[in-house]
Order: sequence, then C-alpha cells, then structure tokens
Amino acid sequence: TTTYEVDVTSDQGCSASGEVTIIVNQLLSLDITATPDEICVGQESQLISAVGGINQGLEYSWFPATGLSATNISNPIASPNQDITYELTVTETVSGCVLTEEIDIDVFESFTVDAGPDLAFCVLAGEQLQAVPSTNEALTWEWTPALAVVNPLVQNPIIALDETQTYVVTARNLLNCAASDTITVTRLVSNLDLGPDQTVCDGDSFTIDTGYDNSFDFDWSTNESTPSIDVDEAAVYEVTVTTPDGCVENDAIEIFIQSLPQVNLPSNPNACEGQDFVLDAGNPGMTYSWDSNENTQSIIVTNSGTYSVEVTDAFNCVGGDTVVVEFFPFPEANLPDEVLACEDE
Repeated sequence: TTTYEVDVTSDQGCSASGEVTIIVNQLLSLDITATPDEICVGQESQLISAVGGINQGLEYSWFPATGLSATNISNPIASPNQDITYELTVTETVSGCVLTEEIDIDVFESFTVDAGPDLAFCVLAGEQLQAVPSTNEALTWEWTPALAVVNPLVQNPIIALDETQTYVVTARNLLNCAASDTITVTRLVSNLDLGPDQTVCDGDSFTIDTGYDNSFDFDWSTNESTPSIDVDEAAVYEVTVTTPDGCVENDAIEIFIQSLPQVNLPSNPNACEGQDFVLDAGNPGMTYSWDSNENTQSIIVTNSGTYSVEVTDAFNCVGGDTVVVEFFPFPEANLPDEVLACEDE
C-alpha cells in the first residue's frame, strides 16, 4: 500500500498539491475441496472453498448452477447427476481482485434392484425371496425386517416367519451406491386357531368357530361341514379347512363337561315356632346366592316360607335347590288346676 503526493504550479506561479493512497490487497490463493469427490446419482458432496491472504469482503460465484444448493456462498452442497466441473470465482469487493479455481466431481450411474412381484403362499416359512440387480458388480445385501428371514445379509434369503410381511431389500456397491425394492409376501390363510381347550357346564353347549366364512370348505370330526359347530359332549373335536386357493389347515380342541354342583337342602323341613332352623347348601368353597340375599354356605331361618339357593363353582357352573320350611306352634296342654277323685276310682 502506497501514498502518492503531487505538487502542481501554473505558469502564473499558482500552486496546489494533493495525494492519493493506493491500497493493494493480497488475495494470494484459492483452494476448493469436495467431500467426497466421487458420488453416486442421488448422493451429495460438500464443496469447501478456502481463500488465502488479507481480504476485505468477498463475493462468490459458482458455475454452473446445476445441482448446487446455492451459487453465491462459499460452501454449497452439490448433487449433480453426471460428472461435472464446478468453477468458483471469488471477488474482493474493495479492490476488485479476482481468483478462479475449479473442482471435479465424478458421478457414478445408479443401479436398480428388483425383488419381483408380490407373492402369496399357503405356508410362508421356508419359501425363498429373490432380488435381481441391474449390475454385475459386487454388492452387499440387507433385508428387513431382519428377524423375518433366516439370513438378512444374503441376496436370496429364506423366509423364517409364517405370517404376512412386507420386506425391504437394499443393495450397495463398493462406492456405497444403494438401491432398494420392496415385496409383500401374503399368507393365503390366517393361522387356524380353535382356541384353548374348554370346560362346559353339564347341560350347556359350546360353539366352536373357525372364524372363516362359507367360501371355505370344512370337514369336522362330527361329519359337519359348517364354519362353526355347537357341541355339548366331552370329546376332542377336529376340523380340516380348505381355502378357495386350495390351502389346507387343521386344528383340534378338547371339550370337557363339568358336572353341576349338587345341592340337597332337607326335604319337608319342619320346626317349632321360636326355634332356629339351619339350611346348608354344602359344596364348601363355592359361591352362594340365597334368595334371602345372603351369600354364605348356610343360613338360619326363623320364619315359614320358600327358600332357594344357587351354588356356583370355579367353572361358573350353577346348581341349586329350593325348600319349603314350615314352623309349627307348640301344642297347648290345658290341665285343670285340681282334680278330685275317690279312692280306688
């Protein structure tokens, strides 16, 4: 930076002076980096510019604008779809000094992966998934959900779970370029489940339901062919269900018959007025419901009337009994206060 002075004298002897300062700024260097400088189609690269020297305000201009997040900042993000050379021009606003630099980004073509059309099977476990890439280069594989296949890191894994599932396959090459596809594999029937074994109270019936509609075929061990059957006998009941697609499933359920609690209240119970009479429903440990609103095994009655009780066991089976209790008055003995009689009479 230098200051220049000048003196000027006219022919008439008039003089004047002045000075000017010329500031020399130092834009010494411009470096550009791209991280990474090799990307796949769809990936991004961070451009970083570094200006060396003393400067007072800089303007940035990137060219071309293709794939750049901005053209007037120092560090834009680039996501071009093909090989490209970016040129950066940096201008110092005070001096007008300019530096220019270029950076190359190599863009590799993407590939595709095809998991095929959606599939449907009667039984899924053991079936094989297949993925076909559009390239012959070495690839790594990953299937999700990982627990649904035997090995999620192979190209064509075996299905491990017997349930409808949507799978995502992702392949990557050595440059970490990735391609994905999805496939839904449907189990043509849900798992046939007649439920757990059941205990039914004697005299009641139980409905065994497959949960399917009449578009399926049913073959019960009772020779019935409906989606559900009503049973009231102890036995093992089996069913074979054939779907409209020809899938076959089997299941069985065992039905137990529980006897009702036996309640034997006394027959024709009689008592004298003023006495207490005990009615005992027996069956210790069960639940009791008397029509007198009592809930104990036995009750004490003091009035004539009809008494009923229901006894419920652990299987909710109910037995009961009813009895008529009658209280009788004591007989009256009316003897005379004194009786006179002759001897030997």
